[in-house]
Amino acid sequence: PEIDTTEPDNSFNQAYRVGVNDTVKTAIFPMGDTDYFSLTPEFNSTLRVAAKHPKDLRPEIHLYEEVDFEQVPVGKWQELPVNIEVEANQKYYIRLHSKPDNSASREPVLFSVSQISKKTSEAAAAVVE
Repeated sequence: PEIDTTEPDNSFNQAYRVGVNDTVKTAIFPMGDTDYFSLTPEFNSTLRVAAKHPKDLRPEIHLYEEVDFEQVPVGKWQELPVNIEVEANQKYYIRLHSKPDNSASREPVLFSVSQISKKTSEAAAAVVE
């Protein structure tokens, strides 16, 4: 059975598109694997990024904004789960890997992005909490 339904997803150009309230099956394998996801929310909101994962993995993400077709990092690597603030119609990228880099597993990781709240303010900052 396919353990990673998102491959190929090994670069910004190959990023697997996820929507708000999506869960996808991926794998952090082989060692050093980094998976890329793209997301364009419809609303200014707070999102919860999480992963159900094998106990030997410590998944973490790094968030990027797309600015003039460039991927600009927002904040630092953060262990999952984490809440992120996003702006409507802004394209984001999420890099997922396991800490330390020498950990890997053929077991699936259920990677999810869910909406916690919508913001009514147009001034919602895209800052990782």
